[in-house]
Amino acid sequence: MLPCALLALIVSYDVYHSYNKMVNAYESEYNAFLSHETLSVVHEVQKERGLTAGYIGSKGARFKSELNQQRKLVDEAMQKLKAQRSNWQLSDDMITAYKEFISPFNKISDTRRAVDSLSLPLSNALKYYTDIN
Repeated sequence: MLPCALLALIVSYDVYHSYNKMVNAYESEYNAFLSHETLSVVHEVQKERGLTAGYIGSKGARFKSELNQQRKLVDEAMQKLKAQRSNWQLSDDMITAYKEFISPFNKISDTRRAVDSLSLPLSNALKYYTDIN
């Protein structure tokens, strides 16, 4: 009876640790997916930042169509990130980081309107985009 009990304990211990390793592997995979999609958004935001600087610097005379096209790309990247996020089971730390990352996007429409009307100083516009990045 004692050998059977010891064997059951060893098997239970091994199953428990194997399960934890599997959970950690899935968590790492989801974190990698989140990082990849987040970097895609950051890349598109960096391009919007550059075009915004050109637009404001030219007093609205240049880069208007390019800026509008880039804004669409940023919006598409954000939609993709949000859609993919619903498929991932993230750790609490990653959920917090995700929420911190997307929170500045709540002001993106206001920032874009201010840029379009040239009422936002270049330094403030650049700071907004830099803070996202």
